[in-house]
Amino acid sequence: MKLFLLELFTSDPGKESGRAGHLASANSSCGRQHTKNVGQLNALQKKGLPHPALCPLCDQVEETLDHLLVSCVFSRQFWFNLLQGLGLQALAPGLDDEIFDDWWDNLSSRVSCQIRKGANYLVILGAWNLWNHQNMCVFDGAVPDLNSILSTTREDLQLWSVAGAKGISSLLAPATT
Repeated sequence: MKLFLLELFTSDPGKESGRAGHLASANSSCGRQHTKNVGQLNALQKKGLPHPALCPLCDQVEETLDHLLVSCVFSRQFWFNLLQGLGLQALAPGLDDEIFDDWWDNLSSRVSCQIRKGANYLVILGAWNLWNHQNMCVFDGAVPDLNSILSTTREDLQLWSVAGAKGISSLLAPATT
């Protein structure tokens, strides 16, 4: 899963994360990911198109993949609120979490086996929605909206659960009782 997600978010899939096809290669490449700018912003810059100089979600620092997914103030608020709704707010990224893959590994190691698969789906879906929200801000001129992305992610989790994604139902069960 992590290899897929890393390839999805890099501008040159396979080059940064290797083609070994297992988590070890994804883990070994993650140290380089935090220094690489998000692909779309690089592409806009190369084509001479207008682009934000700073992260479009927080407007504080230059955007990198790890910043977007885990160390951005907006992203941290997103993860805290999403996880809080499931009673898992203690797993939200803290101020010392700067590398997405390290945070994800830590989250996975801190949950029980019964909800680990659901937690991994949650991280994938949350990262995907953060990416899409960032794209809406960059390309469509949208304003960062925490309530909107939280609502979208919660709806998506429910849909994935109904569709049979293993682990999501057990993750959502404590939140609905």
